[in-house]
Amino acid sequence: MNRHDEAHDEWLVDGADDPDQAERELIDAFSPARWREDADSLLQAIESLQRKPLPNVRPSRGPARRVLPMAGSLAAAAIGLAVVAWVIMSPGSAPTTWSTASGDVIRRGEWIATDAGEEARISSSIGRVTVGPGSRVRVVRADEDEHRLHLAHGSIEALIFAPPRIFFVDMPSVTAVDMGCAYRLDVDAAGEGTLQVTGGWVELEAEPVAARVPAGASCRIGAGGALGIPRFDDAPGPFVAALDRFDAGVGDSLDELLQAARPRDSLSLWHVLGRVEAADRSRVAGRLASLVPTRDASIVDRAAALDAGALDAWWSELRAAW
Repeated sequence: MNRHDEAHDEWLVDGADDPDQAERELIDAFSPARWREDADSLLQAIESLQRKPLPNVRPSRGPARRVLPMAGSLAAAAIGLAVVAWVIMSPGSAPTTWSTASGDVIRRGEWIATDAGEEARISSSIGRVTVGPGSRVRVVRADEDEHRLHLAHGSIEALIFAPPRIFFVDMPSVTAVDMGCAYRLDVDAAGEGTLQVTGGWVELEAEPVAARVPAGASCRIGAGGALGIPRFDDAPGPFVAALDRFDAGVGDSLDELLQAARPRDSLSLWHVLGRVEAADRSRVAGRLASLVPTRDASIVDRAAALDAGALDAWWSELRAAW
């Protein structure tokens, strides 16, 4: 292993400072990864954490050398530990190619095709991708600074621990940009499908719109690059119905949408802000501010004018409510 320090080794090896049950689970899951240079052991550790509930995690009482994520589930903790993974397993020390479970290298330009009822698992230095049944995926690029796949149709499940904007998945009209996360993509040959994010967040890019989809949320992908409004998977029925009508362009759906929104649905309203006419933006921004008050009142008017800096600043504040 190339880039690591003694502090990380101590945290992984001896479990100093009498860690509680939650800390032991993290240490036990990740300690095998320190002995191996390939991604498999680390990914298996992350996947094992994703399947478990997280006991109460307390801040470390010892010296400031241990990385203990404060999260509501071990799935979130696993994604948070991507930073640890990056230190332990420097991508610069691992191959940048994609390979199958049997070790066969998939070269640039080659396709992975699965029949109905079968799936394929491929991995590289940045993570693992499971290609679902009846799918076609091509390796477009596999370099240290960029990994890019093309999903022609079918589904993939990705578990990625690279820094943001290293892993991309191109679809017929949309690109999924990994921001350090775990997610599932389903798309048909016409380019219609769904993104569902289970850890971190993903940015969907299509001209002229984009969508940011955090963990626990999903987004519809339409043919020709049309993107739906992201929504949390636990959004209440009346809000979902109003959002579907808004996506379909039904006349009075905006009023219903604003009325039915809860604070967590600020995710959707933030995206709605950029999809309505100028005359409606103040109403949307006002409703957003009433659901999740901002620390900077000037953001409201600037965001209503689609000021990019204000929108980004508001996004950062809204995420605390999710």
